[in-house]
Amino acid sequence: MQKILWYALPVLGVLSFGCEQQPEVEDPDEDTSWVEESHPFGLTKAAGGTNGDFDYCSGAVPCVGQEGDCDNNTQCTAGSVCGRDNGTRFGFPFDWDVCVAPQCLDLIQNNGETGVDCGGVCGTCASACPPQGDPSHCKASSGCVCGNNEGDCDTNADCDPGLACVDNVGASFGMPSDYDVCQIAHCGDRRRSADETGLDCGGADCIPCIPGNDAGVVTPADSGVVATPDAGVADTGVPADTGVPADTGVPADTGVPSDTGVPPDSGEPPDSGVVPGVDHIVVNEVDYDQPLTDNTEFVELYNGSGAPLSLDNHALVLVNGSNSNEYSRVLLSGSLPNNGYAVICTQGAAPGTCAAGLTIPANVLIFNFSAANIVQNGAPDGVALINVATTSLVDALSYEGAIQAANITGLGAAVDITDDPATVLADDVDFLSSLQRLPNGADTQNDGADWGRAVPTPGAAN
Repeated sequence: MQKILWYALPVLGVLSFGCEQQPEVEDPDEDTSWVEESHPFGLTKAAGGTNGDFDYCSGAVPCVGQEGDCDNNTQCTAGSVCGRDNGTRFGFPFDWDVCVAPQCLDLIQNNGETGVDCGGVCGTCASACPPQGDPSHCKASSGCVCGNNEGDCDTNADCDPGLACVDNVGASFGMPSDYDVCQIAHCGDRRRSADETGLDCGGADCIPCIPGNDAGVVTPADSGVVATPDAGVADTGVPADTGVPADTGVPADTGVPSDTGVPPDSGEPPDSGVVPGVDHIVVNEVDYDQPLTDNTEFVELYNGSGAPLSLDNHALVLVNGSNSNEYSRVLLSGSLPNNGYAVICTQGAAPGTCAAGLTIPANVLIFNFSAANIVQNGAPDGVALINVATTSLVDALSYEGAIQAANITGLGAAVDITDDPATVLADDVDFLSSLQRLPNGADTQNDGADWGRAVPTPGAAN
């Protein structure tokens, strides 16, 4: 977020302005993932300033609800959180940040609100959204949810149902190139799907493909066929969408559906959403960062192999990206049925339960971390599922970057827990979200393509 500040200088008879860019703060041990630098201008609350002054709130004298401008959660009193770009609800500039109750950030209309996270104690609901292309045009937090081809958005929650916030496509819509735009969901699923002619481009719904981007792109996750639409050799006899030479000798009656790539004996129904060949338990979802204290952290495991798999002699290991060392592990046990889930979470009222705020479906295996707020917040950090008996790595995720030489007790040499390219996505502390394999259970050995961000679904399909 960028704040433009104007100050009158009567002696010079002119206006001058300063521009301050908010830095990104990556601290795995802190709850707050972004902090704005304090500016030398503006009176704080401690110095007798007025509510609404820039940098009015401070750690020395924190603000109560509906006071701002704040920079982070420590500048709000206990029980409040520093909202983001919610100033217009309280009569301040649109990009001012104001202390509010946590309910004002839960993306639910509740507790006296007259709109989603607005009205009542959450401030006035916007009567109109900023214009298309404005940095705050699509902001669910201020009641502005966008339709198709509108931006700039930050998360899928800023878009109408069925749409996805697609990164860095603004140039195709007359906006800055780094703006994110709400589009039909398949245009942001990081697969060549629907009628796309390239990866998330082309077809009736998505942005045009850049020349050359429609070649050699993996087709939808349930096909496994590499498209070669640019083969262009008139006499090859190879259909443009198969890449199979005409003389391969493959009988026409093999029984393999052309749009699945799933061997007849795989046991995977064509509509399962599971990438063929996933024969192991996968790390399927990770939620490591929440507003205020991280009390509802969890890691989800999923078995989409087609048969039950044992968790005996397995462990979930947490890896510190700053030194690549293991810093905690949870021993697992039991059997995970096909299409079954296990959740590792902060302990609730008793062992084998999860902390308040996490609703886990019945028949899901539950294990507990050794402490609350234990999963580090990245840049990067990682989680790994290992088989202790065979001293082998089963599956892993390094989030917010790569960890290519993790030191995990019992595995001997350092192991790479990244399927290149690494995912650079971060768990969004400002909204309810988690990192997820999309589609559910997908493991193409490409973290950059397999992982996305969406509303948490612990113990259920992503």
